[in-house]
Amino acid sequence: RKVEAKQINGNEAATVQATFTDSKKDKRELQMAILNKGNIMYQVICLYKDGSEDKRKEATRIIESIRIK
Repeated sequence: RKVEAKQINGNEAATVQATFTDSKKDKRELQMAILNKGNIMYQVICLYKDGSEDKRKEATRIIESIRIK
């Protein structure tokens, strides 16, 4: 698990990257961002099969493109 505080398009965010085993014993990866603006909390979660480099890149692109106005 990796937890990091960072800026995503000008907004403070906490990001999490983790690997775990689901109930069917399949390995999964998770990327998540938590952002706060005013009194509202936003969460974006991407979940995909472990080792899928294309899905990992896609999830990173989604997380990095979050924009809250």
